[in-house]
Amino acid sequence: GFPINHVTAEVHYPPKTGIIRQYAYQTNQTKQEYLPDKPFEFFILVHRRMVHALAVFLIIVTVGIYDRMGSVSLLPAMKDSGLMIDMLDVGQGECILIRTPLRKTILIDGGSSSRDKVGKYVIIPALKYYGVKRIDYMLVTHMDKDHNSGLLELFMEKYPVENVLVTDAGKDDPPWQPFCHTAAETGSEVIRVSRGDVLLSGEVTLTCLHPQAGYQPEERNDNSMVMHLSYRSFDMLFTGDIGEEGEKTLISYVKDRRHS
Repeated sequence: GFPINHVTAEVHYPPKTGIIRQYAYQTNQTKQEYLPDKPFEFFILVHRRMVHALAVFLIIVTVGIYDRMGSVSLLPAMKDSGLMIDMLDVGQGECILIRTPLRKTILIDGGSSSRDKVGKYVIIPALKYYGVKRIDYMLVTHMDKDHNSGLLELFMEKYPVENVLVTDAGKDDPPWQPFCHTAAETGSEVIRVSRGDVLLSGEVTLTCLHPQAGYQPEERNDNSMVMHLSYRSFDMLFTGDIGEEGEKTLISYVKDRRHS
């Protein structure tokens, strides 16, 4: 397998409200509920709130991590999480960000057919927000624009990507060749995977279930990389744009594996 590092499991959406805004909202609610009648008591209350707000601001400044990309990330310092899985909003497309407790990062796809420059304006800002300085494994399920347009932008913006995983079955498909060439030119190692290959990380496995080496379907989407993430009782399946023929092949394989 290809080694990454240890993970635990949690699935969530990125927060839409900053810490300072949340604190201000809570303070306003408290004022409305507990606003005293006497002016002197009101002064003391406001004074205390100002001190509290200043304390929160100093804590944020203290724990904020200023990375080399010039962004401040609060979340990694505020919370030591397990496996984090985020579905980024790229419009008509797909982009899935997986982060491990030891700050290893896996990006599955990243493209859109309804928005321009999602790499520059969605994916990279999200990576900066979470304090991600590099992508350890970029998994590209297939070569449709709505799954890879933003990934090309990451290469153009020189965002560090250690490894790029592509399907071995689709290596002769013309769109793969310039993509893999661009990835290699920017310093990424291109790794071809097929059914049975596994990314191992302690109790976590990310297994390629499809396609098998040499698979040649009629529809290009049926060559989509399908990955199964498993951790204890938590499972998640990433299917790309696999179609009917690919699904039948996948189901047949899974049934055979269960009975073997």
